[in-house]
Amino acid sequence: PLDIVTDDRVGLLVPPGDIVSLAEAMVNVVTDSRFHDKDHISAFAREHFTWPGQVKKMVEYYLA
Repeated sequence: PLDIVTDDRVGLLVPPGDIVSLAEAMVNVVTDSRFHDKDHISAFAREHFTWPGQVKKMVEYYLA
């Protein structure tokens, strides 16, 4: 779902069936340092994957 993957922040979204866009996105993931920069990844994980944050997201999901 769009609320899980934020395009160009934690991944790249491509239209279903669009092979050219998928290939371009794969090249970007390999060549763009943002997608494999350890400091960037660690900061994102600390911000989004804490236990309290995950529990809150699960509760919100199941109560929706």
